[in-house]
Amino acid sequence: MPIAIGEIVRDRNEAIEWAQKVLQEPDKYLILDPETTGLFDAELDQIGTYRVKSDLISAIYAAISGSVK
Repeated sequence: MPIAIGEIVRDRNEAIEWAQKVLQEPDKYLILDPETTGLFDAELDQIGTYRVKSDLISAIYAAISGSVK
């Protein structure tokens, strides 16, 4: 079933509004950044987290060893 352009624009606008709200209070949110070995049949090999406080961005990385399912 085709998606109407109006739906795409509405979804895009909702995403923009959500992102703007998050950016107004960045210290309330934590960004999770999973790193994988590829797109298909990939494995999780690292997880990064970012927290914004004032104008400082702190990052923590953790390497994954073994199988993650």
